[in-house]
Amino acid sequence: NQNRPIATRDTSSYGFKETQMGYRISVSNLHSSVTFEDVKELYGSIGTLLDCKLMMNGRAEVVYDNLVSANLALRNYHMRELDGVPMVLKLEPDNQETFMDNSSQQRSQFFGSSTGLHGF
Repeated sequence: NQNRPIATRDTSSYGFKETQMGYRISVSNLHSSVTFEDVKELYGSIGTLLDCKLMMNGRAEVVYDNLVSANLALRNYHMRELDGVPMVLKLEPDNQETFMDNSSQQRSQFFGSSTGLHGF
């Protein structure tokens, strides 16, 4: 099933639910001043986060409990500036075909046809 959510690891020590299914977004191009709390607060305002990680080199990863929240985060925050730098968001490959967009032509351009991803 192409519309299945991904499994996340146990992150109970960070206040997230253990081993949940969710929709993962990678965030890149973060300013070096952005903290874990910044990412958790910003992306948590969109919907319920199952996981949130701040990694080295200006990257983060967030996992939402539902596709609607993941899509909303993509629409609201992709190329939006945080601390003066535009964030780059990407719905992870396990989830890309579930991204809903009003423009089927734009969806096809970025994610391939409805039968699968092209070039991957």
